[in-house]
Amino acid sequence: MPMFGGDPINGADPTGLCRIDVGFRRVLGSPWFHGFVLTTDPSGLQMALSGRPERFIPGFWGRIVTEGAPYPESAEYPGPEQRYFSNALDDDCSCEPFNSELQETVDLIEATGTKYRLRGLNSNTVATLLLISVGLSAPPLPPGVSAPGYVPGP
Repeated sequence: MPMFGGDPINGADPTGLCRIDVGFRRVLGSPWFHGFVLTTDPSGLQMALSGRPERFIPGFWGRIVTEGAPYPESAEYPGPEQRYFSNALDDDCSCEPFNSELQETVDLIEATGTKYRLRGLNSNTVATLLLISVGLSAPPLPPGVSAPGYVPGP
């Protein structure tokens, strides 16, 4: 899915500050959390990028599919009591190069057809890979958050 609704010009942040967070939302009916990457530019424009299973049928998840959508319009926006965030970047650089690289990585992950595994390569792994793709370490998990497949950096 094209980032910024297919409008990278209006979705870019050529002169401002960039904040990149990893968000976690509780997966309903489980003790686990789903990770996603959230970019925020100075105008307040936020984009969520993530992976998810192709199908929501336990044991028959299919492949990993990826998404990039405006936040909070994206599926990553649950009620505030279900969200936790860890900051990966809060800098005086433009979000534009990060957003371009994140979109390329989302597209590459989707193209691999990698099988989704609940306790292996999954949406939390996608969040980790997205951060690595832009040269960032995945921040530690917030207290009380369990996210199999998420790998905090050093």
